[in-house]
Amino acid sequence: MAGESKAGVIGLGMGERPRAYREIERVRLLAVCDVDAKRVASVAGEVGAEVAATEWRELCDLGLDLISVCAPDHLHHEMAKAAMESGAHVLCEKPMTTTLEDALDLVRTADRTGRKVGWGT
Repeated sequence: MAGESKAGVIGLGMGERPRAYREIERVRLLAVCDVDAKRVASVAGEVGAEVAATEWRELCDLGLDLISVCAPDHLHHEMAKAAMESGAHVLCEKPMTTTLEDALDLVRTADRTGRKVGWGT
């Protein structure tokens, strides 16, 4: 589809995030990632994702437009920063980070890279 954005989700423990992407027009969920190989294979098949990764850094190498970070809170900073540096916009689960310093670093990274970072439920 022309004008289609490519998305990925890191962390499948929350469950519903990948399924929600099926409802968004002009967005294709290209990749899902989780440390649980069985879970990631199952979810990838269910949502039609082409990539089922167990290493989150793989998603940063795919040229994605958007990466949702749904991993444990203490991993958000590293994952979101790497995602923005790879050229993706980022949506983090709450809390965005576990420290104010890390949150400010993500804001600076967004400014430097021209990417957007946000957080939600």
